[in-house]
Amino acid sequence: MTSGTPLSSAALKNWLLEELCPYWSARIVDPAGGFFEGLNAQGQALKTPARTLLNQARSTFTFSLASLLGGDAQIRATADHGFAFLKHLAGPDERGMTWPRGMDAQGRVLNPSLDAYESSFVILAMGPGTTAPPVRPKPCTWGSRPTNACNTA
Repeated sequence: MTSGTPLSSAALKNWLLEELCPYWSARIVDPAGGFFEGLNAQGQALKTPARTLLNQARSTFTFSLASLLGGDAQIRATADHGFAFLKHLAGPDERGMTWPRGMDAQGRVLNPSLDAYESSFVILAMGPGTTAPPVRPKPCTWGSRPTNACNTA
């Protein structure tokens, strides 16, 4: 991307799906569970054991939405990795379904407190993730307007 030059929405989408998401996906997925919390100045994962609900949910939401926008199989796999970790963390109790604010890569709770703001990102992450198709259908037109009607079974 070049600075100072306005980019079209198509160029931004391409940058998101072809450069930004693949870059982060290759670096933040922790095979032990969830996502690493950040990168150092050299672009390597900060392999700290602690995880935050905010980062796990927002990262899952980002890759889930990118998948809906037409991301490739790796982007979808990254979203699915996040979903699996969030599902592992979910704890039903007398308050309903809850997620702790802090945990380690194995999902062991480090901070059991609850936070509405952070939990709202879990809800956002689940929305697009439950509707993202494994393969993005091709759009069709009805007259001169694009529609998704042709993609229904």
